[in-house]
Amino acid sequence: MSYIMQETYTQILESILEYQKENHVSNSPSEFAHWLIEREEAKSKPKATANMDLISVNEIEEEISRLLVVMYRYSKSHLKTYLADFEEVNQEDFTYIFALKRATSLTKIQLIEMNIHDKTTGLEVIRRLVKSGIVEESKDKIDKRSIRLSLTPKGEETFFSLKTMTRKIAQLITCELALEEKNDLYHILTKLDAFHHPLYSSKQKEDIDVLLALSSAPSVS
Repeated sequence: MSYIMQETYTQILESILEYQKENHVSNSPSEFAHWLIEREEAKSKPKATANMDLISVNEIEEEISRLLVVMYRYSKSHLKTYLADFEEVNQEDFTYIFALKRATSLTKIQLIEMNIHDKTTGLEVIRRLVKSGIVEESKDKIDKRSIRLSLTPKGEETFFSLKTMTRKIAQLITCELALEEKNDLYHILTKLDAFHHPLYSSKQKEDIDVLLALSSAPSVS
């Protein structure tokens, strides 16, 4: 028997022993082969940049905040790249279009706050959408001082064109997550949004220790 073949048999036997040590219920060859392929694929993937066992509670909170910012920048980059063909819409505009499609009609302030923008930036986006014929303005029937916004027929058409691409971008952003992980992440982000949105809407700068005290999560010193 050649050295190479002997070495191969040795590796297979070691793999079988490792497979058995993990207490797998099935001993079928196909299950073993599937486990072996997954193990080799895991080896080929780049290792995480940080050892989670060495990250303290405070450090993991900082890492979560950093990664949220990084993910925002990844998303923004994808939107800029793949929405380039939509000449009348940039990466800031599509969230306004989607919000109006969902709500049918909103005041300017409602739309701006829904998109977590300052008033100056929000009004600039709205002016651009109105000028391009995607959004139209009308007086509020109850409060004559308020201006309501809604999508025009062109805006509706733009929405459905955008929807095809933004769905693919959303799949790209979350493509490494299983469905269960996506559901977990959605519930986590929804929980964070429920906490932060009232703080944003109040427009008041509170002492950060007071804000931390409002959280239902256990405090960490």
